[in-house]
Amino acid sequence: MVKNIELIQLNDGEWIISGEHLSLEEAKERFDEEIISYTDYPIIDIRHSWLRYEFVHPDDFDLDYDDDKYALWVLHKGKRPKGVVRKCTEII
Repeated sequence: MVKNIELIQLNDGEWIISGEHLSLEEAKERFDEEIISYTDYPIIDIRHSWLRYEFVHPDDFDLDYDDDKYALWVLHKGKRPKGVVRKCTEII
């Protein structure tokens, strides 16, 4: 397993576990208390997805940056995209 597994909230408000595809039981065991402290709701279901490191234009994501390109992790649902990717577990 990856050592760098963390619970993060994306810009759209969605919560994910970045770094690994966890089973529902593993996700609940490791992150249920933490997610309840943020949302008041337990983990009910999960879905396996991918984070891909992409260069985007700030206007595409309503970012306040002056650079022409900005790199960030973008959530990809479904099959594994090409490029620099990281496993993630979506909390549904």
